[in-house]
Amino acid sequence: MKRLYLQTFLAALLLTVSTNANAAVASMADLFGKYKFTATVEVTADGEAYKEHFAAESEVVITKDAANIYDAQITGFAGAKGNEAMKVNMFNAEKNAFAVSNPNGNNYGVFTGGIYYSEADGKYPFGETPLGALVFTYDPDTKNITVPDFTIIGDCDWAAGTCKVLAKFTNVKMTLVEAENIEIADITGEWTVKGAGEFGTKPESALPDTYTLTLEQNGNAKTYTATFTIEGVAPFTLDATFDGNTLTIPFSNKCVDETNGWYVVNMYSHNPLEGTITFTYSSEKAMPSANPLVIGKQTGNEEAPTEFIQWWMNGSAVKKADTEAVKWDGTYTLKSNDFLNFDEGEAFPVESDFVVTYFEATDAYYVTSMLGYEIGSLNYGGLKLTPSADDPNSATIALDGGYGSAYLKSAENNTVWYCIKDANGAKSPLTITRNEDGTFSLSSFFVAKGAYGEENTYICGYQSNVLTVKSAEEKPVWEGTYTVTATVEKIADGDYPETFELKIEENAYNNQPYVTSFITSDFYSLNYGGAPFTVSDSDEDKAEMASDKFVKTVSPGELYWKVMDVNGQTSPISFTRNSDGTISIASFSLFSINFNNNETKCLAVYNNVVAKKGDTSVGAITNNADGKVAVYDIMGRQLDTDINSMKGKLVIVKTANGTRKVLVK
Repeated sequence: MKRLYLQTFLAALLLTVSTNANAAVASMADLFGKYKFTATVEVTADGEAYKEHFAAESEVVITKDAANIYDAQITGFAGAKGNEAMKVNMFNAEKNAFAVSNPNGNNYGVFTGGIYYSEADGKYPFGETPLGALVFTYDPDTKNITVPDFTIIGDCDWAAGTCKVLAKFTNVKMTLVEAENIEIADITGEWTVKGAGEFGTKPESALPDTYTLTLEQNGNAKTYTATFTIEGVAPFTLDATFDGNTLTIPFSNKCVDETNGWYVVNMYSHNPLEGTITFTYSSEKAMPSANPLVIGKQTGNEEAPTEFIQWWMNGSAVKKADTEAVKWDGTYTLKSNDFLNFDEGEAFPVESDFVVTYFEATDAYYVTSMLGYEIGSLNYGGLKLTPSADDPNSATIALDGGYGSAYLKSAENNTVWYCIKDANGAKSPLTITRNEDGTFSLSSFFVAKGAYGEENTYICGYQSNVLTVKSAEEKPVWEGTYTVTATVEKIADGDYPETFELKIEENAYNNQPYVTSFITSDFYSLNYGGAPFTVSDSDEDKAEMASDKFVKTVSPGELYWKVMDVNGQTSPISFTRNSDGTISIASFSLFSINFNNNETKCLAVYNNVVAKKGDTSVGAITNNADGKVAVYDIMGRQLDTDINSMKGKLVIVKTANGTRKVLVK
């Protein structure tokens, strides 16, 4: 899994690892600006009806990717009028080239209207053999750009896997008209860098999952000294450059620990001791990581020449602000006090949750949910909310999302898309203003539907909109100790507990709840800390526990009990929290497994399984003067006689009057 991930990551960044800081064009930011696109175009007979989608001359803009995901974005290429920009994700200063891996865009909306880019031979671009990257070659002195010949295709037959060639482009050039004036911020200071996600750092590494990056200007705003402070390694420095968009830190044969033979290494190169560490500037407080810092050592093994000690990828460098900014994130209730319904067949809510999320990695706010829809995936994380620089009580919400519009959802067949328009049916930002009473006013907007990029049928309108901060509801927690009762249907003779302890605890390692006691307390040790307890994303009153887990040692190394689902399979066992605080547990089966002969046998089926927190009617033990009492666990084994060590446990007490199950308090 990890190797596959790294290979994929390598393919995406292969051209990015080399940067020549002395070149006239050291990074994509040096190419930002407006260009005149020109080409010799041969329009075919099939293309006459589609000429408005492409052009022999157009204005092309290369600039920063607003989402800070790619090196840059390109709009207006060959007259493209679609909702998506081409995204640059490969750059090489030594080859004077940059590339777009998917010229048609992630959602095939660069040219829109069923029109697509293809290579010079006009091949079908969606088959088993995908298009290669579109490579742009630039002159480092003039910054003028040349592009290989290509075609525009359309009228595709998806079943046959063919498209018609609409136009052929040759002699393609992009001439710089006006360079973008980039304001270069001062990034001096101390930044905390961490990885993110499953592969953000190497598990169980000798080095920590965060480090400190201290930046000091080295003579001017474009050159820095970068000091890396990592617990377990002596601090080390490297020279760095900053172009206002990318912080680039080259390294070559940089040893950071002579005793262990640790070096700064390049994870994506055949020459691992040379490369660059890069960050993309997002704001004065955040720089997402592009090429990560990696520490490793040489093994001398040809198949695996580098042993990676630690890496910090997919994360960001975060700088704490001197003063706490006004926070906009949270869950609000959005209500329209003047709701317009234009289509009775469509259902949009007058009142709904409105969620604003703060992303520390990019120091940015996004509206991630509204009108009942999670809109992050359709809009590169959501609709960006930008606080006003002049008024702390005002902000704007962008309606030109990552795919060109503020999309809410699409129909099942993706032929109809729903999006948000401003009060004039355009894409200008909405305004959100904080009122004196603590509510917020949101400017009017419409919901429209239509073909992708061409939403023109209005469904409803939201006017006189008010946002109210939604109070966080205190939800009962799953964690705790429960007494479980069940109806036991015996399949094989034996003594199977009808009452037992269930314990759910948060795992300190990964902050996920785990079941640590089930049927018997052996559950914890037999399953290396218990079983993951997964709460549903859509309903926090529902959860699941993994089955196929051992619950009792009958004969060490030989015979054990384990729980399976009710059908004797490995699907999870579901839990449902009831309004009275009890938990209903789905029926499950108890099996034995003999490792001497590999015999597996069903012992019993548990039905009507209910868990109740705390004391039940089975009685309770209170501490006596000397703290001593003779008790047994639920399986009949005598326990430690110090009652203080048994609090919260369900035990058996034998007295002159008989035997009873009690919960120690």
